[in-house]
Amino acid sequence: MSVAPDASTSASPPANPALLNMPEDDAPRPLRRLAAAMACKRLPAERLDAFLRPGLGLAAALKDWFGSDIDHFTDPQSLIGALERDIALLDDMLSRQLNAILHARRFQKLESGWRGLNHLVHCAAGSEHVIVRALNISWAEIASDFERAPDFDQSHLFAKVYSQEFGMPGGTPYGILLCDYEVRHRPSSDAPVDDVAALSGLASVAAAAFAPAILSASPRLLGLEHFLSLDRLSTLSGLYRNPEYTRFNRLRDLEDSRFLGLVVPRVLMRAPYGQDGVPGLKFRYREDLHGLAHHELCWGSAVYAFGEVVIRAFDLHGWFADICGGRRDVLDHGVVDGLTAPSVETDSPGTVERFASELVIPTQIEQDLWQLGLISLNVCKSTSRLVFYTSSSIQNVPDQRTSSAAANARISAMLRYILCVSRFAHYVKVRVRDRIGSYVTAEACERDLQTWLLGYCLGNDDASMEMKARYPLREASVEVKEVPGRPGNFACVMHLRPHFQLDQIFTTFKLVTDIALQNQRPAI
Repeated sequence: MSVAPDASTSASPPANPALLNMPEDDAPRPLRRLAAAMACKRLPAERLDAFLRPGLGLAAALKDWFGSDIDHFTDPQSLIGALERDIALLDDMLSRQLNAILHARRFQKLESGWRGLNHLVHCAAGSEHVIVRALNISWAEIASDFERAPDFDQSHLFAKVYSQEFGMPGGTPYGILLCDYEVRHRPSSDAPVDDVAALSGLASVAAAAFAPAILSASPRLLGLEHFLSLDRLSTLSGLYRNPEYTRFNRLRDLEDSRFLGLVVPRVLMRAPYGQDGVPGLKFRYREDLHGLAHHELCWGSAVYAFGEVVIRAFDLHGWFADICGGRRDVLDHGVVDGLTAPSVETDSPGTVERFASELVIPTQIEQDLWQLGLISLNVCKSTSRLVFYTSSSIQNVPDQRTSSAAANARISAMLRYILCVSRFAHYVKVRVRDRIGSYVTAEACERDLQTWLLGYCLGNDDASMEMKARYPLREASVEVKEVPGRPGNFACVMHLRPHFQLDQIFTTFKLVTDIALQNQRPAI
């Protein structure tokens, strides 16, 4: 029998009257009526400990458990029935106690985070090119770090992400920062952290290290209590025009904001424990025996689903242009397959499948979320899989749908292309860093980089996806000039045009880099 925490400091289930109520003057009282109170430390537990200790004979155990009630049983079957009922009652009490722990908000956050990290490690397990690193830090600590630092490049997070890896010889640049935090546009009593200020600092760090940061959007960002309400809305158009979004809109206007992505909604990290129970648990436990509310399920951040897609794309192609959309019955592009998708319990398991997202997002709402700069995870039709159809950053893009310039600007703010350009930024930094002493002139550095870039260019727009993955650039050029007054230091300007999935898109990414400085900032 498990011993529960002190009832004064933790939630405990209501004790069953059949196991507790007994007149005070009736001695000795049957242990069956006191066991629950002893296990919860409401009564001294010496008698229960003696009962559970090995070596107690069967007859003595039954006498201690039933007390004088044992005389009421006239045949073995009635005694066995009473024992089975008592065991069922104890199992139910233990299940309620375990549910109180599993469904506590803080424990749910802890469990979903560890399960999400386990999912990422599992996705990267077969890859020789993917490294998963975890930083145990709260969102409040990140916000405090930026608040105390005179500037973002003097924060501890900048030192951890940029200085110790991207800016250090021999370091391994981070490709993406998956941040398991829910953010909103303004503080509240239950979330007092200034998310906008913290996001501004995080955007600067992500841009400096060329490592886009992906976080979760709180439903409060959309003015909702929970994401299930999205199914009842007709539109989200014009949401950011509300004055309460003024600071958030200023964040979206920053150049560095293209390195921030917010995903919605949440995903299911674990199916409820069903009739098969939990392996290794010494009592029969079923989590949903009394029914489960929506908030009692183990929901987690969709950043882990986005991480699955990015890891798969990098492992297969080393490139990120095709991390959106999907093909039927094919696990590629933006399809998410590794998360929990429980089926409805039927006579034939798996007949009716559920999906691992909170809801199926209506088409109009999905379009509005894209216009708001949010990444939505939706359900593949007629399957239990999920899919990312977009990869928008939060950067504000002019809503001029007939303007080709606005269309190109929106493409430039897509995280899949930011991820692509960032890989070249990493390699340029490492390549020049390893050869900085061998360049005599800026022209020599420029020729070396130009030759290297041309090795990734392919002018054939009709080439196969495999060829475009091997040669991801349509065009590329580089210009290197020596910085006046600083011999041996170079200013590098790169123009990169990736292959785009859409026709009539001619956006070129302009990467401006001062090779000798510790801080690199892109201009796109």
